[in-house]
Amino acid sequence: MRKDLCTGETVTVESCFIEVENCSGGNIIIGVMYKPPDVPCVTFTEACNDILKLVNNENKKCYIMGDFIINLLKRDTENSVQLFLDMLNTYSFYPLIDKPTRITGESATLIDNILTNDFSSHRAGILITDISDHLPIFMAIDKCKAKVSQHSNNKRRNYSRQHVEHFTQEVSNTNWDFIQLSQNMNRVYEQFLNHILLLYDKCFPLQETKCRINKNKSPWLTEGIYNSIRRSQLSVLNFDVCV
Repeated sequence: MRKDLCTGETVTVESCFIEVENCSGGNIIIGVMYKPPDVPCVTFTEACNDILKLVNNENKKCYIMGDFIINLLKRDTENSVQLFLDMLNTYSFYPLIDKPTRITGESATLIDNILTNDFSSHRAGILITDISDHLPIFMAIDKCKAKVSQHSNNKRRNYSRQHVEHFTQEVSNTNWDFIQLSQNMNRVYEQFLNHILLLYDKCFPLQETKCRINKNKSPWLTEGIYNSIRRSQLSVLNFDVCV
């Protein structure tokens, strides 16, 4: 996690960044950004400038994706859009998507994008699907291999029946009068969510587990597929025993 680049949920920009150790080259910075609808484009551009300035000083490849709510199709008609693109060019960033990502009966806008300072081989595009009112965008990077250790320490939560019953009991025993004291619905929801998350962490604490990484495991075989294979093999064994 690159906390120096993460802004969380601020007034002008929401962002989260991580740095990936790349075995086949230099480390890669990957981030997501979002411009709140009520934030002017110029104000958002200034906030982005501060983030890209830090990235630029490290001389690392960077990919930033998100819903910027800045219609790049209006670069020739709106000065604020051109100002945003000029700021990107200052740090050698450019958008990979050049066609509309949100299409309605009345408009077509290019507001979702992937920004990068990487001019090497990669592929990007738009997926045509009605899963959302925004069309999904994607990018594939060539020759990128994340560095992993032979042993990986993972943190998992125990969702056993006993823990679930404990959580249910804790929720049932909660006195919810404290959220009725406020007339602000946003505040009420925030208090409710914070309390639920507190109980969640209490009843399902993160526990560190060590697992050995199988380098021969095919990346396209998910854990669900492996479980299906095991069940199939077990069925064959049971059939052989019956025969």
